[in-house]
Amino acid sequence: MVMRISSAESAHLLWSSGEGVGRNRLVSPTSRSGRNTPPCLQLPCICHLQQGYDAPHQPRCSLLRRPGATRCICVQRVPDSMCSSQMGASRRGLRVMASVLLSLGLLLATGWSAPVSPAVRTGFSSLVVFGDSFSDNGKGYATTKHAWPSDPAYYKGRFSNGPVWPEDLAETLSVPLYDYAQGGATTDNGIIQGYTGPKSDILVPSLTDQVADFLAKKPVKDLASSLVILFGGVNDALGNSNITAARSAGVIGRLVRKLRDAGALHFILVNVPDLSLMPYDAYIEADQQDVLRDYAEHLGYQLRRVAQRITSASVQVVDLIPLFRSFNVYDKGWKAAGFDKFGLYGSCLVGGYSEAPRSLCSDADRHVFWDEYHPSRKTHALIAEEIRKNL
Repeated sequence: MVMRISSAESAHLLWSSGEGVGRNRLVSPTSRSGRNTPPCLQLPCICHLQQGYDAPHQPRCSLLRRPGATRCICVQRVPDSMCSSQMGASRRGLRVMASVLLSLGLLLATGWSAPVSPAVRTGFSSLVVFGDSFSDNGKGYATTKHAWPSDPAYYKGRFSNGPVWPEDLAETLSVPLYDYAQGGATTDNGIIQGYTGPKSDILVPSLTDQVADFLAKKPVKDLASSLVILFGGVNDALGNSNITAARSAGVIGRLVRKLRDAGALHFILVNVPDLSLMPYDAYIEADQQDVLRDYAEHLGYQLRRVAQRITSASVQVVDLIPLFRSFNVYDKGWKAAGFDKFGLYGSCLVGGYSEAPRSLCSDADRHVFWDEYHPSRKTHALIAEEIRKNL
């Protein structure tokens, strides 16, 4: 059997499964036997340029070789002349797509254009998100009757200058998004009450409340095929320096079990970035920064314990600490992502929380943070990509 996968650029790959049981081979249009390859060198690269993640016009393609199988993986679309000379150059493209290939038994030739990727076929029917302002796509703005965030530089009620990562990821997966996240949310208002608004006096539903609301309304027909993501804990730490990461993780674990019992089978728990890196931390003492750093690190550990203990469901943890730390001036992550050398330090918008004087940078895509607390749209796109790699 030969299945043809074609792109709008007339590039195509041929997937063959015919030489023995379980032996799948990728064969090129010029060599139907699949022998005397590497086949990727004979194929156009079906990908798309990931602006702001790799250097402009840098192709990223990989070969996957296994006994009895050779597969070509392309994760950016670039001109054929550029692609052929750099096949196999990036191991990262291999990691991004290999798990999808092996689990689905298909070759997915797809790509990524900031801030979102073209559709990736994963079998999920919808994306369900619970969280705080890091994941809020405008629900909190509606809660405050369009009063917060108040600065006109914020994008359509998001706490950023563009779409947030759930929107990026949902478009990448080509699935509907059910985003219950709200700015100011904690994991559980019984532990610490979340607030929002210009005066921080408007009550916010916690992740616990969000899950209860979701289960009561049942907007998703097939929860078993949905991808459910929980991303919380930032406001637990910011609102109460005495709260432990274990307690926050315990709440998240309880919510996962409740959703699992309702039929959900696929979960991702997102750990917060190193909270001591937020521009806000320039206004607090060093010992408080240490508390925030320790909380983030311990929360990641506790979430991994939660994932290990939950049975009858797939639970993965995506830790954002390494991603954000890679943007520091001493690492190379900032350059690969297209940020300014000092893009991790400070924010594009200053004054979003009524600080004076207000200022706005000329190029937000050179900054990791949009304001004193929240990622820029470019960073949101990178968060979405980081999550996608774990699918």
